[in-house]
Order: sequence, then C-alpha cells, then structure tokens
Amino acid sequence: MGLVLTSIAILEEQLKQERAARISAEGALTRFRDVVKTEAEQKKHLSERILAAMMSAPDAMALFDENDLLVAANKAYLSANGDGENRIEIGMSRLDILKKAALTGLIDFNGKTAQDWFDETAPNWRSEDFGESTLQTTDGKWFRITTRKTKFGDSVTYRVDITAEKMRALELEQARKRADIASSAKSAFLANMSHEIRTPMNGVIGMAELLAETDLDEEQSLFANTIRNSGEALLTIINDILDYSKIEAGQMELFPEPFNLEEMVLDCVRLLQSKANDKHLDLLLDYDMFLPTGFVGDVGRIRQVLLNLISNAIKFTQTGFVLIRVVGVTANDTDYKIHIAVEDTGIGIPSAKQAQVFSEFKQVDHSENRKLEGTGLGLAISKKLVEKMGGVMWLDSEQDKGSVFGFKIGLKSQTDEYYRQPTAPKEIYNIMIVDDLEQNRTILKKQLGALNLHAYEYSNVDDAVAAFKNGTPCDMVITDHQMPEQTGEQLAIQIRELGFKGPIFMLSSDLRNLKMSSANAGCFTAILQRPSLRDELYKSLNCVFDASELGGQPMLVESSALCNLENLPVLLAEDNKTNQLVFRQMTKGLNLNLTVCGDGPDTVAQYQKIMPKIVFMDISMPGFDGDEATRQIRDIEKMNNMPPTPIIALTAHAMAGDRDRFISAGMDDYLAKPLKKKLVYEMLERFSPTLAPEQQL
Repeated sequence: MGLVLTSIAILEEQLKQERAARISAEGALTRFRDVVKTEAEQKKHLSERILAAMMSAPDAMALFDENDLLVAANKAYLSANGDGENRIEIGMSRLDILKKAALTGLIDFNGKTAQDWFDETAPNWRSEDFGESTLQTTDGKWFRITTRKTKFGDSVTYRVDITAEKMRALELEQARKRADIASSAKSAFLANMSHEIRTPMNGVIGMAELLAETDLDEEQSLFANTIRNSGEALLTIINDILDYSKIEAGQMELFPEPFNLEEMVLDCVRLLQSKANDKHLDLLLDYDMFLPTGFVGDVGRIRQVLLNLISNAIKFTQTGFVLIRVVGVTANDTDYKIHIAVEDTGIGIPSAKQAQVFSEFKQVDHSENRKLEGTGLGLAISKKLVEKMGGVMWLDSEQDKGSVFGFKIGLKSQTDEYYRQPTAPKEIYNIMIVDDLEQNRTILKKQLGALNLHAYEYSNVDDAVAAFKNGTPCDMVITDHQMPEQTGEQLAIQIRELGFKGPIFMLSSDLRNLKMSSANAGCFTAILQRPSLRDELYKSLNCVFDASELGGQPMLVESSALCNLENLPVLLAEDNKTNQLVFRQMTKGLNLNLTVCGDGPDTVAQYQKIMPKIVFMDISMPGFDGDEATRQIRDIEKMNNMPPTPIIALTAHAMAGDRDRFISAGMDDYLAKPLKKKLVYEMLERFSPTLAPEQQL
C-alpha cells in the first residue's frame, strides 16, 4: 500500500511540473506574440507616419515600380493636373502622366506645340535616363524634377518649386548686365574724357615745352617750366585713373610682342635722366652681363611699371643715386625669370608703413611725402599689372636709408636671338676707371670684365694721377665727368701732360648740356652718354683705334642720332589747329617737307598727291577717322604694288588695347597725346631707316 501511495505522489509531482512548464511556455508564446504584434503596430505606425509626411509634403513625390507604373504618390503630385479628365491616378505609366501634363495647358512649351514638346521630351522620361531637368509653367513658376533609382528597382520622383531660386538667379543676371552696361558706360566716359582733356593738354604741354627751349630770362624760364611740370602732373593723374578703372573693370589686356629688354630699360632711364640731373642724382643701370636682351612680353606694361618705380625713386631721393638692376635666371633655353629692382638712397619707408604703399590712394604719412604730388595709385596699378603678367612685386626699405622696389616676371627669350661674344682691341688690357661713385665703378668693371680686361679703380682725380705717376699699368682711361673735387676734364689734362698717349673716354649723363673747354676737347678720344647699352661701349672701344692720331674733336657717342631728314615728305593728318601748330613747331628744326590735312578724305587725297615717306595719322577726324584713312591708303598701296608707308597713329584716347587695334588697322605704331618732342623724334628716327637709300635725303 505504501508503495502505491509513493508512486501516486511521484506522478502527481510530475504532472505538477509539466503543468508549470506548459504554463511557462504559454506565457512565453503570449509574450512573443505581444512583441510581434507591437513591432507590427510600430512598423505600421511608422509607415503611416512616412506616408502622412509624404502626403503632406509641399513638394510632389511619387514612387514608380520597375515597369514605370505609379504605385504611390502624395497629394501635391496627384493634384498637379487638377481633378478633371487629366487627373493623375495610381497605376498610370510615367509616359501617360507626361502626356496628360502636356494636355493640361499648364506647361510653357517655349513656343512649341504640345505634341512637339511631348515627342521631344518623352524619350528622356524613362526612369533610367531621366535624372534631373527643369520645367516652366504658364503661370511663370519653375520646377526641378529629379528621379532616383532604389535598390529594389523602383524609382522615386521629386518635383520641387524653384521659382524663388530662378528669380534670384534672374535678378543676379540682370544686376550683372546692369553692371556691365555701367562699366561700359564708365569706360566710354573715361575714353571720351581722356580725349577731351588730352587734346587741349597737347597744346598746353607742347607749347610749354617749346617755350622752355627758347631764349628766356630766369623768371620766364621758371614760369614755362612750371606750366609744363603742372601739365605733366595732371596728365599722370589722368593716366592713373584710366589704368585703375580698366583694371578694376577687368578690361586690362596684355599684348605680348618681341622686344629688347636692355634697350627698353635704357629708354626708361633716358626718359627720366633730366629729372635726375635736375636733382644732381646719379641714375645707374646694371644689366646682367650673362642675360640675353631679346624677349617676348607686353613691353608697354613692363615699361609702365619700371617708369613708375624709377620716377618714384627720383621723387623721394634728394641726394645720392638711383640704381636699376636687371638679372635673370632660367631653367631651360627659353623660359626666364626676370628680376628688375630699383634701388635708391632716398627717405625710405618705416617698416610699419610698408604694407600700405601698394594700396589704392595711399601714400606713406611722411613729412617729405606731403611736399610731393601724386594720386597714390601708381604703385597699386604697378602691382596689379605685375600680377596680371604672372609676377610678384616686392619692397625692401629702411627709414632714412633708402628703398628697393622690385618685381619678378616670367618672359620667354626670342628663339632667333644670336649672342655674339664681345671682344676688345688687342692694344688694350689695363684700364684705369676714375669715378667717385662706387656703384658706377662696379658696373663698369663688370662690363670690361666680359672683355677679359683688367681694371684699376680710383674714386678721385688725385689718386688716379698719383697711380699713373707711380707706374700703374694703363692702356686706357675711362673717367666720369662730374666729380666732387676735380672733374674728368682736369684728369685728362693732367695725364696728357704726363705723356699718356692712349685713349681717354669720358662718361656724362647730360651730353646736351655738357660744358667743356674747347681747348681741352682734344684730350678726349670719345665722350659717351651714361648709362648706355653694353654694345655701345664695346663698339666705341673698337672704333677709337681706327683713327690714326689723337687730336681734334672727340667722338661723341649718344644712344642714337637722327639721320638727315631735311625735305623728307611727311604727312600730318590732324584736325585740331593747336595740335597742328604744336607738331609744326616741334619738327621745325628738322626742316621736314610737312603737309598738314584736317580731315580723312583730304588725308587720302594728299597722300596720293605727295606720296609721303611717313604719315602721322590722327584717329578722330571729321569726314572719316584715321582707321578708315589708313585702310584706304593700304588699299592704294596694294593696288599699285607700293611698299607700305610707315603710319603713326596719334590719339588722345590712349586706352589699353589701343596699340593692338591700331596695328590691326594697318598702322605701324602710335603716339599718345599730349605729344612729346622727344617721342616724335624717336618715331622719325625709328621709321626713317626703313626707307630705301634713295628716299633718305
């Protein structure tokens, strides 16, 4: 009995455990079902939220399946065509929707018919090709339509209203056009103002220059020079404003052409030599002995930058010198990095003020500066021009110790330039250099070193004479003209008296005002202008030994000299009476056979009548302008197989790009008004050698 009871108890316990296990399993299943139900409800709720968001979105959204059938869309998309027969419904194909959209009349077809627009647009509306496009409606709205593929093969289309964006772009475009119109109007105004101002300025400056060359007493000379200097200062301001306006408007262009760098730098020096002489400053040029001279670049803009730097150096230097140094480095046979530096012994610039010197309308606040004129634009314009040429401008200065302004630009050398190693006469080897300025002696010593000549340097006449007496070897003497204690003339007299028979060269920066005793002129073999081209010095060294004996007048070596132009037929086309008078007076000393015309038709007629050898052509003339007159003259030359006559444009506009325009019109070069006598002479000198020998009178 006990055994039975025990078995029953065991069975009851097992049943109890099984019941508990079943209850636990049922609980777990219930909880799992609750979790699944909760997740399903959450997913449904999320889907409903996403769908609600999609339906309430202001931008149209639609989902197409892999067959391009509409399976879902929000209200903004479905209501796009209204509620009529063209309404959009789920299940439609993309092309059906496009066709219905075309029939609503809501789309701006840009002049096309609905069918033409549909035929043109439909091929691009396939989901794989559509991508992104814009659409304009007849009520002036713009939409961007974008279609993207999903990883399930469906495609989602978005249509966004971009009307505000388009309006902003349109406003910006209209603002840009207005700015362009204003810029063009400003440029035209500046060009016209340039012409209107330069025309009378030509009379003011030209006549003042001519008046200053006449016999005047001290007071009259002061008045004439004041008029000329004031006119040139005003002209500088005009040029600065024109250039700055062009640069700011983005209309400054570069016109590369072959040019001689050494000659260009020397031209700048010679142009400003008189200003340096007036202040008793030495103006020096140190051109790298191993640097070629022929390069390709915008010589006009490089000259403009260099003239500005040299002019500033002279302006702010009261005593000492201004040195222009030109060096270059190259990585190959044609590409050079040219460094041009202008060093002076002037007032210098404090370090705290150096950052502002290249800013517009800025000058360093210095008591010396306030005495001097200027717009404060020169360095700003120069810096922008250098940067436009791909270069950089720099400054190194210390207050009261001078400044060095420099710039670096890349230039290509002329491939056809041939370098000829200079040689010296066999009769000379030891040369005595006498100059109080160390920089002058250094430059001259380098130039002579290229000829393998040996130089002895002396800073004054007494030391040079003492060395000669002590037997220092000397085959030749090169001396400066003006030195503090004794002059080069006094040196020549003394060593000639000591029995020296070799050549003596004297260097002077102002040959035209050179005052020397005629009785002592025979002491010199040659007188050279300083600075000069290296080749001029080398040629002079070789030329002196062609003379059989010393004595008489020394050889005068200038940079160049006008050939005989007496009776040379020259035609001047100029309608302004004052400008005609200025040109006549400037060329009076040359005794040209000058014919003057006042309009375009008369210019062409006179050309055919007198057949001039050089034409100076005003651009703005009545009848027709200088461009048209030039074209007609060139046509006449072609018809008669005549060589082209040099034609020099005369213009009061002087805007950037003018030279290129004049060359394209058939002219050879141009001069900007107001005319300078020196530049007129240079044009005559430049183009008269191109004439045939029988034409050069």
